[in-house]
Formats: sequence, C-alpha cells, structure tokens
Amino acid sequence: HPPPPLRRVAGMTLDEVTAQTPSLLLACGGWPNTYTLTKHMGEALFASSARAHSLPAIIVRPSIVTCAASQPSVGWTDTLIGPAGLVLAVAFGVLHVAPGRQ
Repeated sequence: HPPPPLRRVAGMTLDEVTAQTPSLLLACGGWPNTYTLTKHMGEALFASSARAHSLPAIIVRPSIVTCAASQPSVGWTDTLIGPAGLVLAVAFGVLHVAPGRQ
C-alpha cells in the first residue's frame, strides 16, 4: 500500500502531481526524489510479502549499471557516470590512455 500522502495522487492531474512532488516526497519521509521513494516502496512490499509467507528473501542491487540492452533503444543511457562514460570516451577517440598502477 502506498504511504497515506500518496493516496491522494490518483485523483490529481499530471500538472498537479508535478507541482506537489516536492511536498509529497517530504511528507513520505523526506526522500530526495521519486526514484528513491518508489525503490523503497517496492523493496518494502517485497520484504513484507516474504515475511507474510515465511519466505527467506534478499534484495541485491547491482553496483554498476550500464546502458540498455533493448528499451527504450539499444545502448541508451541517461548518464556518463560509471563505465558508460569511459566506453564513450574511448569510442569517440577522446581517451587514448588511461593512467593506472604499474
């Protein structure tokens, strides 16, 4: 179940939701953005369901996320942080040598 402040979102327009997002994030526990809030909600629902059925459960998050395999398009990425930036720098010829330990 969504936190009580989010229950009123169903009756809002997109513009209203956009305008109310900062206050909703604050009311739901001070989350910095909708990604972290919905990630928490999904993990909490998963953990609650596992407990209710007495199932052992673990949530594993990958430490490095790279570009998309297919959706929205092959190779799509919205950030150059992590390995995607390094791969693009090499691919475009911007990076020829990477310093390292001997």
